[in-house]
Amino acid sequence: FFSILKGHKRDKQSFEVFTTNYDNVIEDYCSQSGHTCILSVLNRELSPVAKTVSEEKCILTKLHGSLNWLIDKQTNEVQVVETQSRIRKGSPRWNRNEYILFGTKARLGISGIYDDLFKRLEDFLLKAEVCIVIGFSFRDDHINEKFTQALQQNKSLKIIIVSPSPVGSAQNLIPNRRQLKEFRSKRRIIPIKGSFGTRKVIHMTNEALIEIYSD
Repeated sequence: FFSILKGHKRDKQSFEVFTTNYDNVIEDYCSQSGHTCILSVLNRELSPVAKTVSEEKCILTKLHGSLNWLIDKQTNEVQVVETQSRIRKGSPRWNRNEYILFGTKARLGISGIYDDLFKRLEDFLLKAEVCIVIGFSFRDDHINEKFTQALQQNKSLKIIIVSPSPVGSAQNLIPNRRQLKEFRSKRRIIPIKGSFGTRKVIHMTNEALIEIYSD
């Protein structure tokens, strides 16, 4: 799937991935496939591979933090450790659970790093031609706000929603039925129904990208 995405990019140097997941699946994939993965904001290169198979780099933004991000009590800086684990209460060095944002609005802004992470998403959406959303149902208002603002301000932005219920996800993002109908009629919101990872859904996503970039 990453190969398909990169095949459509006009800028071959890098591609951006945003996730609300805490796991390291994307970092692990990049490491195993020989691609360089850089954590946005932290500017940390994660791939241990000395020579990558491509000059393209995956710029990864983990909006809700990561299971291997810890805050050092002495420096108050976020550190990336090798293992995905929770720190026991009373650790002399690390603050417990300070490195995960559980999606609640009350936690936003507790650590300045989250301001930077969400600002990167905002900046990306304001300049992007296409954003593919996979498995996200648009139930987080603080994320929806970034998308709705971008749709209004960036007239070139098209959002492909890949989900078993993509129309329902689109309705969560744009509750106004008339407005949603307009976005869909102009192919600015493109729902693709199905489970991600199947040949059919990946083919449909590729076809949507071909249509967008041929306009």
